[in-house]
Amino acid sequence: MLAGAALAFCLAGCGAASRASAVASSAPGQAASDAGSDAASDAGKPQQTAAAGGAAAADADGKVDLTALEAQNPDVYGYLTLVDTTIQYPVLQRASDDAFYLEHNFDGSLGRPGVIYSEGWNKKDFSDFNTILYGHDMNDLSMFGTLEYYRDPAYLDAHRDITLQTDSGMRRYKIFAAVVYDDRYLPYAFDFTTETGRQSYLDVLSGGRNINDLYRDDLNVTTADKLLTLSTCVSQYPNERYLVVAKYLGGDAQ
Repeated sequence: MLAGAALAFCLAGCGAASRASAVASSAPGQAASDAGSDAASDAGKPQQTAAAGGAAAADADGKVDLTALEAQNPDVYGYLTLVDTTIQYPVLQRASDDAFYLEHNFDGSLGRPGVIYSEGWNKKDFSDFNTILYGHDMNDLSMFGTLEYYRDPAYLDAHRDITLQTDSGMRRYKIFAAVVYDDRYLPYAFDFTTETGRQSYLDVLSGGRNINDLYRDDLNVTTADKLLTLSTCVSQYPNERYLVVAKYLGGDAQ
């Protein structure tokens, strides 16, 4: 895991909150690359390969062969499913290189669409207050390319359920917020280790800063809960991120 000031030099791209401001202040003149949406020109960038994020077929119980996926790529530690949507992918985390999966696929090849991934500050047992998963906003609607469908209130209400399969069992979440935020790096903007930082994040989610923000108040979300935040770029707006946030409800993985 990259630690301390080293994180300020990580360059984020499409799907991840930008660290460009940290880079600019720490290393003047260094090229801060924020890839923005996949809708932007890909000239001179790695091109998409056939590897589609490691998506796998589920059985009748909604479970995939997680052991087989882990054998293909040891960075796999879960499988994310937004129920009745096309967002169904393994979750990865690369030791010592948080930026690796910005430009690498499930099979390790350079290119897009990349994978759904977390960074090293998040524990792999999902015990943190807020686990953030990043994915590219792909033009072909793979990865988090359909996440902005949650701008539609009817779509959100019909697709609030998330399952997260782990080696310990199945975790279940329900979406309560879908909001536009700026490109600040969330773990820097909010200290999730403190009550104040957690409450500030919840206040942002419920505050309705953008006309398209949606919030459902039926889950009574508090700072004691465990959250799952899905983050991607906003097409044509490189300084914004789209966040879909869910509350952990329980499951056979406690």
